[in-house]
Amino acid sequence: MRDKLRFPRRRAFSMLAGMACVLSSTLPALAQAVPDCIALPSPVYIAGSTAVKPFLIEIAKILSVANPPITIVYQGQGSCTGVNYMTTTPAGAISGTGTYWDATGTADLSCNLTAITGDVVDIGVSDVFAASCGMTAAAGVEDFHGPVQSMTFAVPVTSTQHVISAEAAYMVFGFGADTAANSIAPWNDATAMEVRSASSGTQQMISAALAQVNPSFVATKMKGVANSGSGAVLTGLATLAAAGNQEKAIGILATDLTDVNRAAVRELAFQAVGQTCGYTPDSTETSFDKKNVRDGHYQIWGPVHLLAPATGGVATSAGANTIISYLSGSPSEALIAVEAKKGVVPDCAMRTQHAGEVGPMSSYMPAHSCECAFVTAANGVAPAACIACTAATAATVCPATAPACNFGYCEVQ
Repeated sequence: MRDKLRFPRRRAFSMLAGMACVLSSTLPALAQAVPDCIALPSPVYIAGSTAVKPFLIEIAKILSVANPPITIVYQGQGSCTGVNYMTTTPAGAISGTGTYWDATGTADLSCNLTAITGDVVDIGVSDVFAASCGMTAAAGVEDFHGPVQSMTFAVPVTSTQHVISAEAAYMVFGFGADTAANSIAPWNDATAMEVRSASSGTQQMISAALAQVNPSFVATKMKGVANSGSGAVLTGLATLAAAGNQEKAIGILATDLTDVNRAAVRELAFQAVGQTCGYTPDSTETSFDKKNVRDGHYQIWGPVHLLAPATGGVATSAGANTIISYLSGSPSEALIAVEAKKGVVPDCAMRTQHAGEVGPMSSYMPAHSCECAFVTAANGVAPAACIACTAATAATVCPATAPACNFGYCEVQ
């Protein structure tokens, strides 16, 4: 194993968490009228996971100026809600207000969904498999896999804690009573645990990891303060830290949020069942390379699930098919860079795979690898082992061990 084992193992049920492997006189402007969603250019309705919003914004920016343009209209309601829309034929509808973005993506824009009937969801987006939500997609609905997301245990950056084992996390989140026998210091106060709800993909995936300690553990049993979205978890952790409770504070977040909020929160290294040390998603606490996700050392991850009515791998909605092809097909160099900056990993950079939620993993090699392009975009500098190439120079600069020239670098295939 070439990874540095940075966090030594501790006995699971006795370990102390943190052992580490002016008012204006002018008149206000008139409010701009909120448009109807259906009047936007080729709207595609997406609902479900809240954790996907950061990188979905980046995709929306690109598609809004495509030829022809496509508008992503989004409602973040939780992964299992996204799955639920796809359990009926036709799919469920969203109503009220939708969110969309223009080419700048600097602000959430609002549009009015169709009154009374709502608008049928084109893509139900989830961080977890439908089965993890206790649901089955309707006949004719296919599950397309997008980039890989990682879920983490996070603490305020001022906390001294750096690691948590699966067994310790089970003790922290898996019991309803805050008693000495059912808790692990310093995380022994349920009011300082910022979680989500059972409909959240983040909570479902974290729960799947804890179920490896006790198979009877499910997301509905997770102890803590329930939050409607990941942004609220961040706010909760910040509030606890400001009140001097940074050691007791702990929450669950996806890496697309922790990566851009490292000045406020720290991901805990996670020691899975059977491991002898803990790993963060990245090779170090300052890197963004997702190395330990890509090679299987960090275990709480899974692909973004894009559920949509489809036939033979082609979504019924043309706009939905464009988005799905964009996220699950062979990526462009620009998309690899977008995903790298938003804490998710494109399939072409993965080296492991698993068939279920946080389950057994096997080796994997994509048809066209993009490991060098991904890590370069993520960290802002190319790894020393990566050799730059072009189609014209590949035959002379790429070694036999990495003969393919993909996205500007020599790759295995």
